[in-house]
Amino acid sequence: MEDEPPRYHDVARSGPTSATSLKDTTRPIPENDSSDYTLLSFSGTDRIRLIRFPEELVTLVSETLRTVWPKGVQDVRRRNEYVEVKLRGNPLSYSQDEEKIALRQTVLKILETLAKAGWYVLPGAGGLRRLRSSGGVGERDSLVFQRWQQQQQNHLSWICVSFDSDDLIHLIDAPFELARSVIDMFGDKVERCNQDLVSGNFEIKLRGGPWSRSSTDGVVQGRLILLDVLGSLQGQGYALSANLDLDGGNGGSSYKSSGDIWFCCRCEAC
Repeated sequence: MEDEPPRYHDVARSGPTSATSLKDTTRPIPENDSSDYTLLSFSGTDRIRLIRFPEELVTLVSETLRTVWPKGVQDVRRRNEYVEVKLRGNPLSYSQDEEKIALRQTVLKILETLAKAGWYVLPGAGGLRRLRSSGGVGERDSLVFQRWQQQQQNHLSWICVSFDSDDLIHLIDAPFELARSVIDMFGDKVERCNQDLVSGNFEIKLRGGPWSRSSTDGVVQGRLILLDVLGSLQGQGYALSANLDLDGGNGGSSYKSSGDIWFCCRCEAC
């Protein structure tokens, strides 16, 4: 159907196909199917865990973190079947706006790096934050990646959308056309829109504090705004790849998150 929103793997044109039915006995089961899956998790105030990542991916992600994260990497520790990267600073906790922006850009770069290497976010593999053992205090969100053997032919561009403070939408690494689309979508509901001269990121301030309303109608209105943002993303060719709660809404001012942070991509002409 033409009015269906673009799916992440449709945009990438390289994502895994739908799961094979358990009744399908004609498909051979790989001997080591688990090696096609990896998990990236955020932990504590400053740690990223690479669980069952192949060595070449560990190198890629580690180099990406050293390059993109402004404060650098403090330590890398190898454990049994996972590698833990400790970042300088406390980006997953009470950090300031500058670190919050940098963390979101860092996640974008990780997603881009893994996609180029043939690894894509596995849809529907959320909820892993709730898998806590007695030592799991401080565990945050996770992303599951699946390896796709087909050669990647398209270039993907990545953006971040966040819903912050009481009334702000931030578009990070987004083109002007997307900001224009969101503004046109909401019309007089927009109080103002600014573009940061240094980062180029857009900040859209909505009237009425939609993220802070406690009434049922107010909460529903906030959800309707999310649907409209998805419509704007679709109109510009973007698909939602992943959504993460990176900091539990702690810290920051303008970038104090009020909900999950969206990471989106679209296919650009090669």
